[in-house]
Amino acid sequence: MIFFAIDAEGKFTLSEGRALEKLGLRGGQNVGKSIFHLYGKYPEVIRDARRALAGEEFSCLAELPDVGLSFETHWSPIQTPDGRTSGAIGVAVDVSERSTNERARNEAETLYQNLVEQLSAVTYIAELGLEDRKSVV
Repeated sequence: MIFFAIDAEGKFTLSEGRALEKLGLRGGQNVGKSIFHLYGKYPEVIRDARRALAGEEFSCLAELPDVGLSFETHWSPIQTPDGRTSGAIGVAVDVSERSTNERARNEAETLYQNLVEQLSAVTYIAELGLEDRKSVV
């Protein structure tokens, strides 16, 4: 799990949690650095940070394919008393194994469905062949 906070400009003010190790980071290492710079190669992460900084609270799946990780992330804007967004906080949970298992399950289901569809055609053709032999005999 990773706990993080960014200010209105997107600079980390908090970055803690064990899952940071999977990213090759230590707690607090990102503090003072821009999320837009650090995660610029992940358009979904940038889009999500902008949504939170625009005042939207939401949950999403962030996939980092080059490191083989997926995070279920909840973003929540930080509001000033006058209603302006002054930053955002978030919690990211590593769901990489679940995502991998879901992809494998989906691939297996697709293969099974293709097999069943092909098997139906083969069975139908075989049945036609049997019928033809019966009528000849």
